[in-house]
Amino acid sequence: MERRGKRIILIAALSIIFCVAISCTLLFACSEDGDTNKHETLTEKSEITDIFCVPEMAVYDGAAHGIQIIGIKETDNVRYSTDGQTWKSEVITYADVGEYTVFCKVERNGFNDYIGNAKIIITPKEISTITAEDIVVIGGERIIPNLNGIEADDIIMFSVNSGEYREFIEQDIQSGTHNVKYTVTRKNHEIFIGQFKLTVIGGREIKIKINDEQYVVSYREQAAPKIKVATKENKIIVTVYEQETLEIDKYNYCESIIGVENIKRDYSENSLTAEIVKDEIEINLSKRRDEDVQDIEQGFLYDGAPHGIETDGEILFEIDGEYIKDELLYTEVGEYRTMGVVIKDGCLPRLIKCIVRIYPDMTGVYVSDNGVIEIDKTCAKLNNEEVEYMLGVEGGIIAGKEVQYKSGYIVFDGSDYFETKKNYFAININEELKIIERTVEYSEVRLSGNILEFVDCVSEVSYFTAEVKECVSGITINGVFREFDDNDEYKQCYITENELWKFQVVWIVV
Repeated sequence: MERRGKRIILIAALSIIFCVAISCTLLFACSEDGDTNKHETLTEKSEITDIFCVPEMAVYDGAAHGIQIIGIKETDNVRYSTDGQTWKSEVITYADVGEYTVFCKVERNGFNDYIGNAKIIITPKEISTITAEDIVVIGGERIIPNLNGIEADDIIMFSVNSGEYREFIEQDIQSGTHNVKYTVTRKNHEIFIGQFKLTVIGGREIKIKINDEQYVVSYREQAAPKIKVATKENKIIVTVYEQETLEIDKYNYCESIIGVENIKRDYSENSLTAEIVKDEIEINLSKRRDEDVQDIEQGFLYDGAPHGIETDGEILFEIDGEYIKDELLYTEVGEYRTMGVVIKDGCLPRLIKCIVRIYPDMTGVYVSDNGVIEIDKTCAKLNNEEVEYMLGVEGGIIAGKEVQYKSGYIVFDGSDYFETKKNYFAININEELKIIERTVEYSEVRLSGNILEFVDCVSEVSYFTAEVKECVSGITINGVFREFDDNDEYKQCYITENELWKFQVVWIVV
């Protein structure tokens, strides 16, 4: 029985080992088959079919242009290349004229990479802003075409009468009218082609004597017969028939031109212009000192009389482009501006600003609830204190604040002060101001306890009373202290007619 039992156990063990071996074999087989399927999935991905590269075509506008990619998903990774080999994430764009190929690669999970390309074509822009004017020159003169709309980097070529294109027009062209074609080459633009008429005329000679030196210049018969002598950058420039022909050093002022008519001097540019009537002209130049001259500002208080610039030197005033010696005079309130020229021997004339101001005469007494302003010509008092008064055309400045002059009143510190001819008592009690009309020629001031009373001595009518909070021994009238006289019933003092007659406002301080 024991040996039989051992045999049964051995058979069972062998059976288990066999089963395990079979299971391992099957498991290995299944595992290997599974790896084979996975490999087939990685090497046989789907193609991306919903991506399209769209080319870009544009006329040059200075902006950057790139290809468009249609069908991109948020999870896609897009890269760009100019050769299909080297890739970068930045979008590739172009702005200059040309034809460019841009490659794109789209990476999407579970799909093969998409690689495509498209072209960017930028064509030249048309130039439409260039115009040319017909020109007339004297034979032998330098020919400068009059072109509008040209830019600094433009390349310009000229062809006269269908001849060879050159960078300039030759000066030895025969008299007559010629057709000039020109081309303008500008980066990123189409070549512009235009034309204009060139007329070459024969010239006449004019002899000019300048400080004993002789010059001969040519001029156009068709131009206005003008000569101009002007100072420019500390040199004298002579312009004959609208052409700058001579440049003279060492001088800065033209004294005169002989052999001309209708002479006109312009002091703003220090020039002399005249009409040519002879072919022989004499110009006298000089060197003058350049002295600084200040603008002139003068003010006058309105008095009904005319006023103008007052100065020791000679001044010419500009009126409608002409310079006159007559003094300009003004009467009414206002500010008057003009340009003047200061003339001094041996000095360059200097153009200056001339300003005359006529200020309103606000002399008078002005009263408001806030106090009293007293103005006497150019002096002012505010509540009986002298303050700074700056005259102004609109009123001026009093105590650092603007005052505006109106008809019958002034506006100061936001309040209206009305002008009056009446007489007033301005009573300052404990720094509180009270202004009352003065209806009598003199009065009595009484102090009974702490009650201050103003009494009309003629009618015995009390027309002002006030409570005085502090002990008072007297009062100040127009800046002069007055003690009270004792009376059985009260303390008193008199403001007499002699003390009142010369003051429109009597200031009393308690």
